[in-house]
Amino acid sequence: MNSIKTKELQKLLFSHSSFIFGRKVLMIFINIYIWKLTDDISAVAIFNIIFFIIHSFSFAFFAKYVKEGKANLIKNLGLFFLIIFYFILFLLKENAVNHLIILPIFWGIINAMYWVAYHTQNFDHTHTRNRANYTATERSVRTFVNLTAPIVGGFLITFDPFGLGYGNIFLLGMLFQSIALFTGSIPEKTQASKDYHPIKSFRYIWSFSDQRKTLLSNSLASIGYTRGLDKILTIFLFIILGTELEVGFWISIFSIFSIIATLFVGKYIEYNQYKKIALLSSLFLSGSILNIVIFPGFLSYIILGSVTQMADPLIGLARRISALNILHKDGFQEKHRVEFMVIREFFNVAIGGSISLLPLIFFKELNVLNIVPVIILMSLATLTQGFLINSIKTDLIKYNF
Repeated sequence: MNSIKTKELQKLLFSHSSFIFGRKVLMIFINIYIWKLTDDISAVAIFNIIFFIIHSFSFAFFAKYVKEGKANLIKNLGLFFLIIFYFILFLLKENAVNHLIILPIFWGIINAMYWVAYHTQNFDHTHTRNRANYTATERSVRTFVNLTAPIVGGFLITFDPFGLGYGNIFLLGMLFQSIALFTGSIPEKTQASKDYHPIKSFRYIWSFSDQRKTLLSNSLASIGYTRGLDKILTIFLFIILGTELEVGFWISIFSIFSIIATLFVGKYIEYNQYKKIALLSSLFLSGSILNIVIFPGFLSYIILGSVTQMADPLIGLARRISALNILHKDGFQEKHRVEFMVIREFFNVAIGGSISLLPLIFFKELNVLNIVPVIILMSLATLTQGFLINSIKTDLIKYNF
């Protein structure tokens, strides 16, 4: 059955939704916060690159304990320390700019604790017949969060009803991470194999042509639009608009297009069309990225933000479902599924995320003309990943168990 009505999945989805909301208000505005305090785009880039790298290595470290059946413990510890992290930001206020090395290190470690546990629980409690449904529902929730969190966060910062400035969103984040902590524990699945062997798994996984394509497409998506572009676009919008509320408003407007795309996929698109839709979406998104170089300005930023939110779910569903369904073939998932999450995270975050922002460490001032090579790189990466996904031969609905 294509059902996600089990108690475990409902708890997992509710807790994760709360986590996502608390995370979103921070992720949107932390880069504006750093940029406002430093007026230096390289500081934003370095902060995020450190976070990406530490997150990826920590993800690999904690995966061993998750595979031993300690997913709930690792996830709950991650959420607990995440609450502490938000409180530290609240206490530091503007002095946070003096700690732009240690803060992303701490954040990267605890962020990894949550995600390695969540990804594993997600995989363990879904299967090939309901994974698309869960993924689409999760993306719908994420889209709702994307619609509401930017406005809420922008309102709290701009109108500052409690006189706390950015401290308002740090406290809000603490509240939602606390909800996630107290609602998210679900039964552990019995593991067929507790041995942890990421190097061995990488060699095995890399031997599959289709799985290589999913991994490389993850890196290309991060280089193109999921890791660096959103940060650049958010700051561009802030430079033009001047307030966090207006930035939040437009980011929320962009999310409406994601809702439309998600509903369109669920109602009209068959599984066997996902890869073609991913390619078409990549073509449009690549052109929209390049458009901000050809016609720089507010309208191009609005078009890019809208197209990104529409294309992302259309591309992401094909990539993610392809990768996870390959894991279910021939008992593959029992021996390598946690290791695959680790490997995917390295390709997605450490490699793709770092490459997307690395060129920006050589710039202080942020304007489109300065970073033309970066924008071209993002456009080409986005286009290439569409062709890679479309060339995957694995049947998205073939494997049942």
